[in-house]
Amino acid sequence: MVHGLGGSVRSWDMIAPVLSQSRQLVLIDLPGHGMSPSIPGRQTVAAYADAISAFIEEQGLSGIDLVGSSVGARLVLELSRRGVGGNCVALDPGGFWQGWETKFFQTTIAASIKLVRWLQPVMPFLARHAATRTLLLAQLSAKP
Repeated sequence: MVHGLGGSVRSWDMIAPVLSQSRQLVLIDLPGHGMSPSIPGRQTVAAYADAISAFIEEQGLSGIDLVGSSVGARLVLELSRRGVGGNCVALDPGGFWQGWETKFFQTTIAASIKLVRWLQPVMPFLARHAATRTLLLAQLSAKP
């Protein structure tokens, strides 16, 4: 199971216990998220897909069903296109922008990342309150 941008394996906490009653789950942190180290170079869909594909191969998980949410959904679709994995479930895949949408997303997400980094010292305080969480994460989540 592959989480979305800014998430971690914890993104699946609400649903994983239910799913694990009938399936064996493998939850991964994208490179640079949660407990996973970053990958060198640009952080692109192709680079993340390469990293996930390598993980699947290294762990002997060939043919594993793939589930992803948001950017994770975009990644499992890319992995399926490459022939990696078995069945694919893509929940709200992102990344199919065209023309000006791509530039708009890249510009606004870069600004959001800079803001979060700048606010890092007060982030624990801001994250405690629903209103400030909503303002900070509105681009990524309707109900953070």
